[in-house]
Amino acid sequence: MKPTILITGASGKTGGSAALELLSRGFPVRAFVHREDSRSQLLRDAGADVVVGKLDDLASLSAAMKGVQRAYFVCPWSENQLDLSLNFAIAAADHKLEHVVAISQWLSSPSHHSVATRRTYLVDRLLRWLPESSTTLINVGFFADNYMAVLGTISQLGVMPLPLGSGHNAPVSNEDIGRTVAGALANPDQHAGKTYRPTGPSLMSPEEIADTFGRVLGREVRYSNISPRMFLKAARSMSMPTGLIAQLHHYFHEYRMGAFGAGAPNNAVQFVTGREPEDFDTITSRYINSNRVTGLIPAAALQARTQRSLGNKVHAIGSMARLLLTPAPNLKKHEHERAYPETRSQSYVLESSEWTRTHDQPGAFGSYLT
Repeated sequence: MKPTILITGASGKTGGSAALELLSRGFPVRAFVHREDSRSQLLRDAGADVVVGKLDDLASLSAAMKGVQRAYFVCPWSENQLDLSLNFAIAAADHKLEHVVAISQWLSSPSHHSVATRRTYLVDRLLRWLPESSTTLINVGFFADNYMAVLGTISQLGVMPLPLGSGHNAPVSNEDIGRTVAGALANPDQHAGKTYRPTGPSLMSPEEIADTFGRVLGREVRYSNISPRMFLKAARSMSMPTGLIAQLHHYFHEYRMGAFGAGAPNNAVQFVTGREPEDFDTITSRYINSNRVTGLIPAAALQARTQRSLGNKVHAIGSMARLLLTPAPNLKKHEHERAYPETRSQSYVLESSEWTRTHDQPGAFGSYLT
C-alpha cells in the first residue's frame, strides 16, 4: 500500500500540480487548503482527501498530519515565515514523518540583503534537523509565472516592462516544479538528502522572453528595461505589500547581476521526473490559450486581459498612468519599523565566496546533472 502524502498549499500553483501528479501515480493525497472553493473541489474530484486549515494554526496542521508518512511544505509569502515553518517542523517531528520535500530558494543564504532569503536559509537548516525525517529541498530560481504579472500590459500595449537589465534566466513552469516535488516524494530513497534546482531548458535574455510573448500573442512585443524605482512605483500601484516589494527589489537586483542565469539550465527536471522540462513557448501558450493557468488555477482572468480590445487597452493605459502618479514606497523606513534582523555583513550571492563555493559542489543544487 502506498504511503499517504500531505500537500500544503494544495490549491496553489506548485502544490496543486504536485497533488495532481501524485494522484495520477496512485498515491493517497491529503490536500491541505485554506478554504473550500472550486480548486479544492477539483482536488476532491481527482481523489484527494481535502482538509481545510492554516499553517499558522499548529492544531489544524497537526490534525492534517495524522496518518501521513510524507509531506510537501511550501511556505506562502508572509512576514510570519519563521512561525509558519516552525509549526510545520514541530508537527512533522511529532508525527515522525519519513520524508519531507520543501520549496527553498536558489538564493538561499545567511548573509543576503533580503530578510526573506535569510529566513529561508534558516528554514532549510531547520528541516534538515528533523529527527525522524529525510528531506529534499527544491531550490527554485525565477519562476516563469513571475513574468505573467505584466501579461496585461504585454498583450494590450506590446511592451514587457520589467527591471531585468540584461540578466538571463531559464524559466521553469509551475507544473515542472510540482512534478519535481512529486518525484522526490514518490521516491525518497533516491532523493533523500538532495537539493535540486529545477530550470527550464533554455537560458533566455529579456529580449528573447519578450519575443516569445510576441510569437504566442501574434503581435510585436518589446522589452522595456524599467528602472528599479519605476518597479517600486509599479508594485505599490498594484497594491503589493511593502514587505514583499522589499524582497522583490533585491531579487530583481540579483536578476540584473546574473544570479538566476548562473548554473542554468540543468536537467534536474528530467532527472527527477523522467520528462523534459517545458519550454517558455509552451508555458506562455498555456497562460494565454488554455483554460487552466497551472494545475487548478483558472485562466479566465488572464485570458480576459490578453484579449485585444479598446476597453482592455484603455485599462492598460490607465494602469500605466496610475503607476506614474504613485509614489515609491520607503523601503528603509519599512525595514526599520519592522525591526528586521541584520547581519554583520550582507552581500548578493555572486559576491559571496561561500555561496558560490557551495553552489558549485558536485551533487549540490542540481549542478551535477548539467
